[in-house]
Amino acid sequence: MMMTIGTFVPWVTADTEGGGIRTGNGWSNVLGSVGWGPFFLLLALVTAACFATTIVEARIDSLRRVAVGAAVLAVLTAAYQFFDLLGVHRVHIQTSIEVGPFVVFAGALLTLLVSAMGFTSERPANVTPPRAVGAVG
Repeated sequence: MMMTIGTFVPWVTADTEGGGIRTGNGWSNVLGSVGWGPFFLLLALVTAACFATTIVEARIDSLRRVAVGAAVLAVLTAAYQFFDLLGVHRVHIQTSIEVGPFVVFAGALLTLLVSAMGFTSERPANVTPPRAVGAVG
């Protein structure tokens, strides 16, 4: 959820030559093209669907692995985006990094921690109830 919200928050403000001051986020960057917002939304939906199985006590390990994989991919992509925005400072455009990348990265880390914790939870044993000795039935 936090990862998705971070895509709508401003990521960078740039003072472009001839274009004035522009703000970009995960859905539209400074140049107006689509950013990484849809990708982060897809990863958030995948992890949410995998968490839904935990809520209904399905506990399917393969879905947990998918959730961890999506969360790792989200962390790596968010880190890449953050360092990519830092690299913009080397260009002759005045830019300032806003709160968006930090929110996306924190949300991705939180998603990774929560999805990885699912593997450490204990499962209830599959024990059939005892039958009374000599019971008929």
